Amino acid sequence: MKCPVCNTKCNDNTQICQICAWEFSIWVSEISDEQRNLYNQKLKIAQNNWQKLKQMEKKLQALEQNPVKTTHQPKKQQPVKPASANPPDLLLDPFETEDEYRSRIQNYGPIKAGTGKLIKEKYDIKTGKFPIEIKKDKWITDNYLFDCHDPYIIAKRDIARDIYQKSQEYPIIVHLDVHNRTVYTKSIQLNANQIQFEVQNLSKETIPSKNSFVDPITKMEFIYVPGGWFKMGDTFGDGESNEKPVHDVHLYGFFMGKYPVTQGQWEIVMNNNPSKFKQDKNYLDEQFSWDKLRKGKDYPVEQVSWDDTQAFIQKLNNRSKGNIYRLPTEAEWEYAARSGGKNEKYAGGQNIEEVAWYNKNSNGSTHIVGQKSPNGLGLHDMSGNVLEWCEDIYQNNSYASHEVHNPIFLSNSSGDRVLRGGAWKSEVWGCRTSLRGGFESNDCDCFFGFRLVFTPM
Repeated sequence: MKCPVCNTKCNDNTQICQICAWEFSIWVSEISDEQRNLYNQKLKIAQNNWQKLKQMEKKLQALEQNPVKTTHQPKKQQPVKPASANPPDLLLDPFETEDEYRSRIQNYGPIKAGTGKLIKEKYDIKTGKFPIEIKKDKWITDNYLFDCHDPYIIAKRDIARDIYQKSQEYPIIVHLDVHNRTVYTKSIQLNANQIQFEVQNLSKETIPSKNSFVDPITKMEFIYVPGGWFKMGDTFGDGESNEKPVHDVHLYGFFMGKYPVTQGQWEIVMNNNPSKFKQDKNYLDEQFSWDKLRKGKDYPVEQVSWDDTQAFIQKLNNRSKGNIYRLPTEAEWEYAARSGGKNEKYAGGQNIEEVAWYNKNSNGSTHIVGQKSPNGLGLHDMSGNVLEWCEDIYQNNSYASHEVHNPIFLSNSSGDRVLRGGAWKSEVWGCRTSLRGGFESNDCDCFFGFRLVFTPM
């Protein structure tokens, strides 16, 4: 038989080609489409790398056999532009057009983003997978350019051995571009001995030109939540079965409302106010004093169902120019509440009195948004004041079906939707960031609210 990579004749019982190190695969039964696609991808990568190696060998042989002889001074060649050590100013100047902004960012060319250390102990000779440990420069971390999770390059044995023997650590280079006035990572490479390897298994995070945004219609404030990995679920071990299993989740960056949607913001879009706790004498009864009912535009809107939030979002998006607002997914909500996936019991730390309005301190009512301390991202009231609707359909065991990247559960036909967070009437245990519950999409109560998100384009 012949090797599909280098076309070398091999014995029928050969397991690994002695020329190119390709591992032969023999299936004794029918394989799935997924297995076949994975095999074809690996084969294509190996064939491309082999062709590049043979082309380099031919060029070297040609130079050795026919050295170039010149009788005049050769024309000076333009050197390849080296990677810039100075990061660009990523903020959009108000006087710049998008074309000018893109041109300025692109003119920086390749930019040094850190270093990648080759991990020899984890090299896989069968696939050429060479894991690396990336140490990012500070400016990359500050601007959320990309996220690393088990990154690696593909290098066949001889090349991998050669670059490792010369150095165990090489520069990481990024190329940036602009789309819709937003900077994003076009490519990420490891530069080893003038050979550029595409770094794989990275999230190329979109970078907003600013880390905050104010909606011009409602004046709703948004804060950028950088993407990343976290352990989703009951990490403290004191939750219910629907908070398990604890599982790894990866999210891309998004903007989230700094506060729950307020009564004033709701009124701007919907021209009404369904809230119980508002300045309206018609709501006065024996259970609530006038002091509790003397609310205003800066209190969270409540008594809204999931269906009501969809009507609000549709009207706001019809008036909005550019951003597409929506409810957060359940994973986005928990990740943001925990200050970017930190192990926090409440949204902002372990002290509920500092971060939440709940049944022991709320005096039986909602409160003006933003009065309690924010969490590590600058978000307020995610463990108290009002519960918050999420986009997901609720199911007790939905975590078992979660995808790893940007999960959202929509496959249950029950009609229940997810509510997260704590409220003014919740007990301490009910304000935990991992707590989750489900209610019918048309249910509403005086402790049901919401906040919005949008994804930078």
